[in-house]
Amino acid sequence: MIPGHVPRVHTYTGSPYRTLEEFFLKHRPPEQVFLINAGRNSTIVGEKGTRLTFSAHSLSTTTGQRIDDQIQVRLTEISGRLEYLLAARPTASEDRVVDAISQVQFNIFRDGAPLQLNEPVMMEIPVSPHSPHPPGNAKLFARSLPTVRSVKSNTFLDWRPLKTPVEVRKVGDRRYFGFPVQRCSWYQCGHFFARKDAKVMVTAKIIANTNSFESQEAFLWLDDSNVITKLYPSDRHFSGLNIPRRVSGHVIAYGMSNGQLHFGAAHLKKAADKLLNVYMQPMAEAEIIESIKHL
Repeated sequence: MIPGHVPRVHTYTGSPYRTLEEFFLKHRPPEQVFLINAGRNSTIVGEKGTRLTFSAHSLSTTTGQRIDDQIQVRLTEISGRLEYLLAARPTASEDRVVDAISQVQFNIFRDGAPLQLNEPVMMEIPVSPHSPHPPGNAKLFARSLPTVRSVKSNTFLDWRPLKTPVEVRKVGDRRYFGFPVQRCSWYQCGHFFARKDAKVMVTAKIIANTNSFESQEAFLWLDDSNVITKLYPSDRHFSGLNIPRRVSGHVIAYGMSNGQLHFGAAHLKKAADKLLNVYMQPMAEAEIIESIKHL
C-alpha cells in the first residue's frame, strides 16, 4: 500500500469546515492505495482485513483495451458505529433496518484513468467472532440512492440488496464472508435486523439556541448494533420510518450555523415512545467525537 495517501479537505480561513459534508468527508477513513500487476493473479488486503482478489488479464480500459501492466487500486473500508456516525454512513436498505458488518468501496486506475472489470473480483470481509448474527445469514448490498423524496441525496447512500450469495470461507485461521462483485462501487455486507415487532415512526424535535442552520442531518443508532438509519427532515423535526417499536437507541444530530458546528444526542428508551427532544449546542470537533464514543 502507498503510505500517506489522504484526501484533502479545503476550508475557509478561520472556520474548520464550510459545510457538514466537509466534516463527514474528513472523518471518512482515507483511501488506501495499492499497486498491482494486472497481468498476474493478485490479492490485496486492507487495513481492516478486507481482501480483494484479481484474476490475471481481467482489467481493461473503458474502450475495451486489455491492461496487463501496473495499475492502482484504491480501497476504502468503513466499519463500526463510530465511523458510520462520524462519516454519516447510514446502513438501511430502503425501509428495512440493516445491521452492517462493513462498507467497502474500491476503484481501479491506470495513469489516472479509470479501468473496468472484465471478470468478477472476489471480495472477502472478516467475520467478527463477536457478532450476534449467524454468519450464514449475511447479505450483500450495493450502493443506491434513496427513493423517498425527502431523503434523496447525492451524499447519503441507500443500499440495494443483491441476489449474489454470501459464502463463509476460511483463509488461514480466519473466517471471511466471500462474494464476487462485478464492478467497482460501494458494497455493504450485513444482516437484516430481524426483530419481529410492529413498526413505528420515530420523530426527533430539534431544540437549539440558533435561529437557523445552513445544513442539518440526524441519524438513529440502535443500541448494541451497527444499525444507522438516516432521519428525514421537516422544519425542526427529523423522522424515521419502520423502526421496530421495542428497540432502544440514540438520535444523533449535526448542524452547521454561521461556520459553527452544533451537535446533540438523545437516548430513545424505546421506539414506541415515538417522540423525543434533541438539544443541540455549539460544540468543538473533539467534543463531538468524545460524545459519540460515550453513547
